[in-house]
Amino acid sequence: MAIEIKAPAFPESVADGEVATWHKAEGDSVARDELLVEIETDKVVMEVVAPESGVLTSIVAPEGETIVSEALLALLEPGAVSTASPEPVSDASTGDSGAAEPAMGPAARALIDEHGIDAAAIAGSGKGGRITKDDVSKYLKEQKQPAQSAEAPNPVPAPAAAHPAALPTPYEAQLAQQEADYGAGDIKQAAFAADGLKGMDGAPAFDGGEYDEEVE
Repeated sequence: MAIEIKAPAFPESVADGEVATWHKAEGDSVARDELLVEIETDKVVMEVVAPESGVLTSIVAPEGETIVSEALLALLEPGAVSTASPEPVSDASTGDSGAAEPAMGPAARALIDEHGIDAAAIAGSGKGGRITKDDVSKYLKEQKQPAQSAEAPNPVPAPAAAHPAALPTPYEAQLAQQEADYGAGDIKQAAFAADGLKGMDGAPAFDGGEYDEEVE
């Protein structure tokens, strides 16, 4: 009597799933606990294994079909041995399909449709290049990083402000002018000049002493 191969019981938060990948074809011999098919939901990927050794006589739910919890997937004839010879591979099947859409689960497909992404640009990490939800999320993250780098160039540090040279006090400016006009050797004129600079900003204190006038 054939054994029914059913989908696992989904959690309450999962409404349905999708037949992701069949690892066996109709007529294949299978061993007990050998992986038969993967079911992908928006939260997790579930594996369905053979409950007994035998032959997979019929696949009821093909890849890409949406199923509910504990749905019938296939029929297994226990203890039987497959006598079917492998089908020859046609030249058309080995050629480049070109426009064929990459295989993906419902969660990955929803994310691709939401962001308008070309599925051919995403490298699938699943079996046979199947695109998973994590593959789409990784692709979106990588696309955002170059844009953020271009929008935020490295700031150029501002040049340090130069310290202005200290200006001479009025006394120092006037004293320099007097020295230029009279010369350091003219004692009488230098004394008059120094007396005229009393009280200016920056002038040193004078002791009030008198100078001796030279008598010719």
